[in-house]
Parts: sequence; C-alpha cells; structure tokens
Amino acid sequence: MSFLKINVTRLQLQADNEANGHKQLRDIVVAARKDLLLKARSKIIDGGVREQLKEFSQLLTVWLQSAELFSDWLDLRRRSPEFRKKFPKD
Repeated sequence: MSFLKINVTRLQLQADNEANGHKQLRDIVVAARKDLLLKARSKIIDGGVREQLKEFSQLLTVWLQSAELFSDWLDLRRRSPEFRKKFPKD
C-alpha cells in the first residue's frame, strides 16, 4: 500500500465517520511497519535496501503518530539533504 493510498483511505474513512475502518487501517499500518522492520533486520538484505526499509518504517511511524500532518511532513522530509543523500533518485 502506498503512502498516498493510506492517506486517501484515512480521509475517506474520516469523512464517512468510520471509526471501525480507521482502526482497521491503523492495524494494517502497524503490521506493515513491523514487517518492514523485520525485513530490515534480515541478513540477506543488502545495505541500500535495508536503508529504504528503515526509512519506510520511520515514515509509517510518523503517520501513526500524526496522520493529519503526514503529507506535509513527508513533503518536507523528501526535500531534506539527508533524504536526498540516501535516495538520490527520488
């Protein structure tokens, strides 16, 4: 699931006042974050992919902490020198 799709789904659930759906989305994001962290710890993953997995898990952590601000925060993060150094193709 992409970050954009997560945010769009959250906004739809919020507009529809779907508390149960919002909880399910949050559970999916928590599980995805855990999966990314497990994969990042794998010894068969190379360093570049490991960094990407860690970065994506951090992004999901921010979403879980503050979903309303996530889009703005992600835009700022992608512009940061640290992010551009890690992911020069983005």
